[in-house]
Amino acid sequence: MGRNALRLIFKLGLLVVGMLVLAGLLLAAVAGALLALLRFVFTGRKPVAFTAFTQFRKASQQFRQGGQPGFGGYAPRGAAPADVVDVQAHEVGQPPHSAPAVSLIPGPKA
Repeated sequence: MGRNALRLIFKLGLLVVGMLVLAGLLLAAVAGALLALLRFVFTGRKPVAFTAFTQFRKASQQFRQGGQPGFGGYAPRGAAPADVVDVQAHEVGQPPHSAPAVSLIPGPKA
């Protein structure tokens, strides 16, 4: 009987310690949220987490609409294919009598 009572007390003690740790973490999270709210009220700057979540939400909305991240918008689905112009690419070299651009930059005076 003594061994079972000792196990029960040990388990209850662990439960109490776990609940205290959980309550401490919850209290720390609430205190951090309150500090962020007070900082927002006094400085007028939105919390970093709020702005990050806002950007993630905008990006996810762009993906749902078929856009790509980093671009301001997306092309309408009914865009005419005549809007695209295909060009021939070629390499542009220097004119024959020009000096290289590096020689035009003055170096340090010795």
